[in-house]
Amino acid sequence: MSDDVDKVRSRINIVNVVERRVNLKKSGRGYTGLCPFHDDKNPSFSVNPSTGTYRCWSCGARGDVFNFVMEMDRLTFREALEALAAEAGVELSRRPSDPEIALKQRQQAAMNLAQDFFVAQLADSKEAKAVCRERGLDEITLNEWGIGFGPASGDFLANHLKKAGYTLQECQELFLVERDASGGYFDRFRSRLTFPIHDERGKLVAFGGRIIGDGIPKYINSSDTPLFSKRRTLYGMHRARTVMADSGRAVLVEGYMDVIACHRAGIREAVASLGTSLSEEHAALIKRWANEVVIFYDADRAGQTAADRAEQVLSSQGIKVRIALMPEGEDPDTLLRIGGAEAVIGAVKGGLAPTEFRMEQLRSRSDPSKDDFWEEAFAILASATILLEIERYTTELAGLYPGIRDRVAAEKLIKREVMRRRKGTTKVTAQVAAKVPKAPVNASEAQVLQALLVPELRELAFQCLTRELFFTGEGQSVATALIAKWGLKPPSGPADQWVPSLEPNVQDLLVMLEAKAIVPIGRDALEDAIRWLEGKKAERDLHLIGSGSDHDDSKLQLIQEGLEALKNKKS
Repeated sequence: MSDDVDKVRSRINIVNVVERRVNLKKSGRGYTGLCPFHDDKNPSFSVNPSTGTYRCWSCGARGDVFNFVMEMDRLTFREALEALAAEAGVELSRRPSDPEIALKQRQQAAMNLAQDFFVAQLADSKEAKAVCRERGLDEITLNEWGIGFGPASGDFLANHLKKAGYTLQECQELFLVERDASGGYFDRFRSRLTFPIHDERGKLVAFGGRIIGDGIPKYINSSDTPLFSKRRTLYGMHRARTVMADSGRAVLVEGYMDVIACHRAGIREAVASLGTSLSEEHAALIKRWANEVVIFYDADRAGQTAADRAEQVLSSQGIKVRIALMPEGEDPDTLLRIGGAEAVIGAVKGGLAPTEFRMEQLRSRSDPSKDDFWEEAFAILASATILLEIERYTTELAGLYPGIRDRVAAEKLIKREVMRRRKGTTKVTAQVAAKVPKAPVNASEAQVLQALLVPELRELAFQCLTRELFFTGEGQSVATALIAKWGLKPPSGPADQWVPSLEPNVQDLLVMLEAKAIVPIGRDALEDAIRWLEGKKAERDLHLIGSGSDHDDSKLQLIQEGLEALKNKKS
């Protein structure tokens, strides 16, 4: 491997590689340009051909030609090495054996031959072309996406492949043909529009097919083959990946036509899983290119259920998720044909946060007079990843809770039920247990933390943190996290603008303390809590001085005077 890396490095000029993505200008012995890794306004990106390295003096990005290709194209090191080796004409020392390489090349050639066959058949089929026109698929779209047609003849493709020298058994392994009970072979994609499926690098790995006319099943998706894994491949990824990298966003839809419809509407970051639920491997692939996903599934109940499941998979990978709601009975394809590109773009822009989406769905099928409404509402809020959503919906739902007229009492009950469910079920709570020491905040520390959520009390409360008045394990941990985040001055503005940016364990604690509070914190209660904490700090300081070998009488006297002053304040 090291010999391969050295060979490629010696034959590749980093300037030539970088300037395909960055407009470079000569500057002294190197080159400069706008950094491709952040929104650079002034040229802060430099490339040094003598060292074969690049560096951005603004965002800190740095590395060699392999790092550059890995970051720009979201490749593994091996993939970057292979891409640069092909460009440099370097033959890598192969890890697979020669027969394995030859077999892969033969399988790839069979797939390419099948694709040429399907495209030619579409050109000769009036019926297939008429269906394409009805679906709004013009010649440009057909060519861009390589859409073809499998004729109705039972073994047309099978004979074509056989004449080209391929055994039908190996074609069966590629999901191109199937064997019947008599031992003969027939075409998989009979009377179907065919959709070539590529991996993220653009290599043809499989086909999908949609029936022309009536027939079951409507769609056929390839099973896993030596070239293709459903769990690792997303339809349209090879076209969407660069757009996803630029925007940081992916749009996830359900099928071939939905992907094509979104791209035609200008949403060129759309991709789809292929006949299977979204997998962790799919989510990991998306994460290489984007940090946000809009789930744009069908509006029926099955689509909503699938969207909910996909959101959980994506969120577990740390990907921000929104869920788009389409008009009832529509999908992206029909929405494009009926409402045009504006309707599709509008639906994607209107995507909801997961908690909001789930609450909207709950309201559409149940009402607050039923027990199951509240059980599901508690479960939805308990799973919220943005904890300020609990506050929002608690306020909204408090007036609807049956049997309780007092809104404050209803809010307390709802929060208590939500936090009880959240405590033992969410991953965030598990993180709290791992990160926060066992000694919990005491009552006075809790009041100070509650006061941070009140704008007029925040500055006074924050001073307790900077003065190191907290002494429990949990209190010190939270104080350290807040000071590390905000420095010596508290954040400004409403709490919902800054709490979501805190660590999950700190968010959880703030919301939980507020939920447990019987009455809102006031200035008098805060000042009492501060005096108590000041007294405890003075006692700790006195203890430290008294236990030291070198007693400082002046310090001892000052602390004792401070204790007396605190007692006088309390009285």
